[in-house]
Amino acid sequence: MFDEDDENFLANTDGLVPDGLVDASQYAEIMSNILDNLKNLDPNNYMSTVSWVVNCVNQCYSNEEGIHSVNASKATDTVTALAYFILSMSSYVDEDRWDDFISHNQDNIIPELLETAPAMPFYDLDDKVSEMLEMFISDVESFKNAEE
Repeated sequence: MFDEDDENFLANTDGLVPDGLVDASQYAEIMSNILDNLKNLDPNNYMSTVSWVVNCVNQCYSNEEGIHSVNASKATDTVTALAYFILSMSSYVDEDRWDDFISHNQDNIIPELLETAPAMPFYDLDDKVSEMLEMFISDVESFKNAEE
């Protein structure tokens, strides 16, 4: 039960969140955004996968007007949300498939990435990246024109 000291303390908090409680609104919004975009993800479509990755990265940025930098709190919430989804998905995969997934990445993806990381080759075989860059440049130009 609350005693008089507790009531006095609560009366003087000026709307602060009490010890032991956290405002998880930002985390919930990020989780919802990632899931909404995950529902629309077509893993066999290059532009869809790029869009999903960009959306996840964008979750890390402040949505305050004029601020175009990573917000540490939003980045932490985004990484935590992505980790939650990966861990959740792993529980739906049988042990053999999980081991295959880990082995494939450990034996193929990571060694190649470590070897090529200093000068990773880039091939825009479908001109999809060019298309994406054109859309991005157009969006940036529109944004700049709106600010002027």
